[in-house]
Amino acid sequence: MENQTRRKNKDHVWKFIEAMDAAPKQGRVDDPAGGAPDAPSVRFQSVLETYCSKDVEWKIFHPFNSLDGCESAARDFWEDLAEALPDVERRPDIFAGDVYQDEYWVTCLGHLCGTFERSWLGIPPTGRVVSLRIGEFYKVRDEKIVRAHILLDIPDLMRQAGVYPFRPMPAAPGMVPGPKKHNGLRLGEDGPEQKTLDTVLSMHKALHDFDGKDLGSMQHSQCWSEHFLYYAPAGIGTTRGMEQFRAYHQKPFLVSFPDRHGRDHYVRISDGPIACTSHWGTLTATHTGSGWLGLPATGKKLQMRVADWYCADERGLLHENWLMMDILDICMQMGYDVLADFCMKHR
Repeated sequence: MENQTRRKNKDHVWKFIEAMDAAPKQGRVDDPAGGAPDAPSVRFQSVLETYCSKDVEWKIFHPFNSLDGCESAARDFWEDLAEALPDVERRPDIFAGDVYQDEYWVTCLGHLCGTFERSWLGIPPTGRVVSLRIGEFYKVRDEKIVRAHILLDIPDLMRQAGVYPFRPMPAAPGMVPGPKKHNGLRLGEDGPEQKTLDTVLSMHKALHDFDGKDLGSMQHSQCWSEHFLYYAPAGIGTTRGMEQFRAYHQKPFLVSFPDRHGRDHYVRISDGPIACTSHWGTLTATHTGSGWLGLPATGKKLQMRVADWYCADERGLLHENWLMMDILDICMQMGYDVLADFCMKHR
């Protein structure tokens, strides 16, 4: 793909993100001077129809899952979220683009910040500022978004609202920052080198060398800086360095899902020091242990939706890793409806 085409597609998504951020604050779409405000869905739908193809496919973390077209995405997702956080604004920390399997993808990672004034998904409003972590992947063709993935840390919003549904997090909860060097917003040309992604894939390969007994059998420490930060979603929390990473995330996960196996990333891109990979149901595992989230083993075979963003340091080592995982969907497959059990009763 020519550099000019890549740049146009990348710029298109950035303009889309800016337009979506402005949509809740606008008056009438056809009257820039103001007038009676349109419903949020009308404003969002107008933006979506401008930047997306008519048959754009939306994949959104549970409970939204799959939505088709601009009208459905505006009405069933963006509108309700804007009504819950009427002064919402996007705070992006990572924005990167690259070609994968002959398709151009752009990713964005950050937070949606605003005052939580109305219930959303049954989560009770706080009347205070909240930060909802959001990850996005957009496949762009001919300067139109043709596929979108939205990843949300909804359990962390539940934590901020006082209805956190799991056992206390083993690692640190709370606000997740962007890259240390503030170099995650790749608004110019794509980074021509793939060094960060090569390091990520080497690390992934080592993770599959687990002998089932010793975490040290996975020789991936050479891919990480000494004091790397691992920002996992609520339920796990933030860890620093290999010792915390193994104790608070890796061991509980492997004990619960010893046969986990990942295949067929739908996106795998690199842009300068930033790289990211994502599965949508192609990471599978059998829930045979009870270490993860404190949930008892169910013996069920699960399909997981996960994504990782990475930032390398000046030596090319991975210093930061942001994980998003559809924990609510995993729990549904186990037989636990987290939103119904922990939120609806607070209405």
